[in-house]
Amino acid sequence: MLLSSATAPAKEYPILMQPSMAKATRIGVKTQTRRFTGLHYINATIEQWECRGTIITPVSASYYRLQRIKKPSIPNKKSILVTEDDNYSIVISASTTKCDANTLYVMFKHTESGKTVYIKSPYGKTKDVLWVRETRYILEDGEEYWASDMIGAEFEQGVQYKTVPSIHLKRIHAKLFLKVESVSIERLWDISADDAIAEGIEGYFHDVYKRKVWKDYMPTKTKDEPELVCSTPITSFKTLICSIHGNELEDSNPYVWVVKFNLNALKNIQQ
Repeated sequence: MLLSSATAPAKEYPILMQPSMAKATRIGVKTQTRRFTGLHYINATIEQWECRGTIITPVSASYYRLQRIKKPSIPNKKSILVTEDDNYSIVISASTTKCDANTLYVMFKHTESGKTVYIKSPYGKTKDVLWVRETRYILEDGEEYWASDMIGAEFEQGVQYKTVPSIHLKRIHAKLFLKVESVSIERLWDISADDAIAEGIEGYFHDVYKRKVWKDYMPTKTKDEPELVCSTPITSFKTLICSIHGNELEDSNPYVWVVKFNLNALKNIQQ
């Protein structure tokens, strides 16, 4: 059985963010994020899997020498790595054949076969660091702007600039660093109102309704349509998630990583 780790240096992991969410993070409004990365295999047959919690592998040594078994049903052509006795399997990068040390894994047990699957956290664990990937603009004179700075604004006509998409942003150019408070697994729609607010959704006082409402993130059909609003934080969060991943999520309740974090301006954190 894998055991908890001792104290070890923090690891760093990249994380993509849309401009509005990066801005909300920078000003301290967003302190949580929910992600599907690495969980597609489980969510494809979600009723057949039971989440059994998380573990952290020891700092020293790697456990379980593994043999690779191809699973075409897994997105991105990744593999399930299975131990020789087939009692455990670990979903990790297809380029490795061993379990990473000092790393958080979530456990899922198949309700029919009883097989246990360990899935590596793509966002680290408590005290690790996330560096945010967001779109970067570089002007001819070398001045830099970020997509989160340009919300509701645009460059003057004639200004020449280079766009670096968020997916291509290198760690050395990142400006937003987050210290992980916790990483856990939940079902997406089990979110509470407080957690929905901590996801960075926008709330404001509505002059017509005379009360606080929440932004509807689903795009309207035309500019002439009236502004849509949500009455609760959870409804607003649903529109945010569905605007990114599609309306079909509204009828499902997949497993997600729940990452809670604090903003930290330091580029190198070793504590």
